[in-house]
Amino acid sequence: MTIFLKILGISLLAVGFLIGCSPEETGEQDDTEQEVENTEDVQDDQENDEENNQEKEQQGNNVAQAGEPLDINGVKVTVSEAQLFEGEINQFEPLEEDHAVFFDVTIDNTTDEQVFISDMDFKLYGVDEFELGRALPSDEMALSAEVNAGKKARGKLFFDVPQQDGNWEIHYEDIASFGGDPAIWEMSAK
Repeated sequence: MTIFLKILGISLLAVGFLIGCSPEETGEQDDTEQEVENTEDVQDDQENDEENNQEKEQQGNNVAQAGEPLDINGVKVTVSEAQLFEGEINQFEPLEEDHAVFFDVTIDNTTDEQVFISDMDFKLYGVDEFELGRALPSDEMALSAEVNAGKKARGKLFFDVPQQDGNWEIHYEDIASFGGDPAIWEMSAK
């Protein structure tokens, strides 16, 4: 143990000596160094602004109003306006909010491969930007389809929602996109 303390003490003295022998920083830079740094900062800011604008433009391509199709990797998805669901809700999964709504979804697979699309790929965000829960009807099935190449499918999304005024957003994210931007439909809350 004492050997360890001796080595530690010698190491600290050596580090202190090296720090003490290093040239002093005065904190002053000549004007040319400051101008170069300022120019680099301005260029970095311009590049960051351009990247942010490109990201916003790309996101803008993934945003539509209810009823408008969005192309997600060759699969055209259309989500309708919210409609009040008046059917029976599963007794084992009762509503926690005010009422249930549903959205009609149309899938048009324009790729040359089969795709699987499920209601679990979709999320509904309320006026306050919190994710809203799902509703489970007892007499209807939610969207779950394997869509062959060049074919179409139709289904419904069911959500348990509070009474809200404002706009909702439905986000769709293809499970194979691995962190890509979601497709977003904006619509009036019901």
